[in-house]
Amino acid sequence: MKEERLPLALRAIGLSQKEAAIYLAALRLGESTLSDINREARLKWTITHNLTQGLVLRGFLSEVSKGKRKAYTAVHPRRVLQVAELNRSQVEELMPELIALHYGQTKKPRAQLYEGIEGVKRTYDEILEAVRDKKEVLWMSDIESVEREFPKVLMEYVQAIHSLNRPVARELIQKNNAGEKYIASLSEKKITSTEARFLPAGLIVTNADQAIAGNRLYQFVLGENIFVSILESDTITTTQRSIFEYLWKQSISP
Repeated sequence: MKEERLPLALRAIGLSQKEAAIYLAALRLGESTLSDINREARLKWTITHNLTQGLVLRGFLSEVSKGKRKAYTAVHPRRVLQVAELNRSQVEELMPELIALHYGQTKKPRAQLYEGIEGVKRTYDEILEAVRDKKEVLWMSDIESVEREFPKVLMEYVQAIHSLNRPVARELIQKNNAGEKYIASLSEKKITSTEARFLPAGLIVTNADQAIAGNRLYQFVLGENIFVSILESDTITTTQRSIFEYLWKQSISP
């Protein structure tokens, strides 16, 4: 690893930029005084003093007394990895409590908005994660618009879904040339992970795409600008799921 990448690697396991500079300074110097580390790290004295004590408490540096002075040594890099893994395990143990805080006791709806193709890709990845967590995904789609705006992202999603050997998605598709070809391809390839039907006659979905997975409602707005809104709410998704089920019963089988 090139030396300029070392601070980035340390930041990835939870150290700040200045903490990483102190650890690397101590690692280069070996056993050294706080003044030596401060010069090597090129930080203000008060910053080095305060952060060094924190690194000792967190297990990244060791402290030994040398008469009236103290010396510091960076722990072995493998120990750094062990500290990072310990921190991860502690966070995993607290995950139920953290998730409870995330949702909140009042179950307030939570909203997010993404823009552009990167936002679409992030959203599709999130939906795939819901599928892997054994949540059924319900779609109402205008395949023609989706293929026009982000064909590569759609293709990658379709390939991932179709590789599964269990039912994971139901789709209500706008009936047009692209929609007809899409549903025909499911039949030709004998896809079992997705069941698709045409939307009821008279119901038009254009330049839009909608998915329900778990307690999240995903709405894609397609056109000159692309947006994805994500609404997290048990109440709203329950209502939207009921609407989908009603439309599914009224839908047109291919």
